[in-house]
Amino acid sequence: MLKLKSIILVLILASFLWPHGGLFAAQENLQTACQSQNLDQAEKSLPQSAYRQLLRNCLNYYNQYYDVQEKVYQGQLKKTQTSRRTLESELNYLKSKIGSLTARIQRSNIIVRDLNLEIKDKADSINVTQNRISRYRQELADFIQLAYQYDKQPVALELLADNANLSDIFRNFAVVDSLNERIQELLQGAENLKAYLKRQQDLKEAEKEKLQQEIVLQSFQKNDLLSTRSEKDSLLKKTKGQEALYQEQLAKVKAEAQKKVQDIRARLFRLIDIPKGGIEFGQAVTIAENVSKMTGVKPAFLLAILAQESSERIGANVGGCYLTNPKTGDGIYIKSGKRAPRTMKPTRDVPLFMQLTKQLGRNYQETPVSCCIFRNGRPWGWGGAMGPAQFIPSTWNLFADQVKALLHKKTVANPWSVQDSFLAAALYLKKLGANGTYRGELNASLGYFGCSSAWCVVHYGRPVLERTKKYENEINIIHQAE
Repeated sequence: MLKLKSIILVLILASFLWPHGGLFAAQENLQTACQSQNLDQAEKSLPQSAYRQLLRNCLNYYNQYYDVQEKVYQGQLKKTQTSRRTLESELNYLKSKIGSLTARIQRSNIIVRDLNLEIKDKADSINVTQNRISRYRQELADFIQLAYQYDKQPVALELLADNANLSDIFRNFAVVDSLNERIQELLQGAENLKAYLKRQQDLKEAEKEKLQQEIVLQSFQKNDLLSTRSEKDSLLKKTKGQEALYQEQLAKVKAEAQKKVQDIRARLFRLIDIPKGGIEFGQAVTIAENVSKMTGVKPAFLLAILAQESSERIGANVGGCYLTNPKTGDGIYIKSGKRAPRTMKPTRDVPLFMQLTKQLGRNYQETPVSCCIFRNGRPWGWGGAMGPAQFIPSTWNLFADQVKALLHKKTVANPWSVQDSFLAAALYLKKLGANGTYRGELNASLGYFGCSSAWCVVHYGRPVLERTKKYENEINIIHQAE
């Protein structure tokens, strides 16, 4: 049953790799195919070239998908931010309006208090005037009584009296009349003053009542504005919450995108063959430093070994021959097409080489390997070294499982892969005694070359250590510039 599922998955994955398979039209299927567990299965089931193409398709898919998702969230975030700014503007207006109403209510309350004082003053004045009127009335009553008494006394009797003084008699009558008129005038003035004060009091009462009505109305308006402000505040909090949520979702989308893309790029990186002409020193340093963390072999020493194997430029030399005759181990020179004897040892390396190229989806007859070295015009030893680290298949086989385990690979280790070859070389050098000391690295370099004679020390071992110092300085420069 498991085998059947694997076959179905392979068929689904393979459908994305054909030119007419509708790669970008079947987004849902591609999303499923690009899940990590399905990529693991594809790595085991598909040829390397098909698996590499699937990874590229997945990388493109995730870049496009998350770009779209980011735009969607950015659009929603922009709308929410616009809504937040609008609400903040409205709240500022409401705060200003509430502040204005509060000031007007306070001003009106002050005026009402002043009016109360004025009304009280008017009431006190009216009371004083009323007392004055009462006094005038009493005085007027007294004078009326006096006048009445004068009226009852006959004038003839006063004139006949012995001691009567006519001028005094007539003067008394004049004084009484004059006082009577004066008191009446005061009384009328007091009445008029009372009426005036009463009108003023009524006006103040009316003004006070109007202001109190305005205060009530303004208080209602203020309460309405406070209620609206509360609603706006609540909505603003929700809006800010939505904004924070969108920002959180956007960050999550970015993090997920980066994780997916990094995973796929890491998978692609593990499949990268050394390009023609080798790799840039900076990239090689990054890989060597990662490998150093796993093995303890110095990055500069590892790069020096690989450069020595590659004729100066790291990874430039991956072999100049093709194996053409598995039985004899002969091949051809890639440039000339002529016969290349002893290209690979048939009993030791050829079976492993053919098995490995089959597992990696390579054509063994089109996979470059090193050529046999000639000394004094005669072949010396065998060729067949693979990849930038120049491993012969039998030596590579000693470290392939360890490389696969350390890199958590789902497929066999690949000697033409940048990362795999660097790691295998470091493991080999560590086994040969590379421990960071001069003697340890010299012995490891000679063991890597497979020669310990004085000639090898001069022409291979020491140049490697000199290049190691040079690379250490260059690596320090790179890090200082970062």
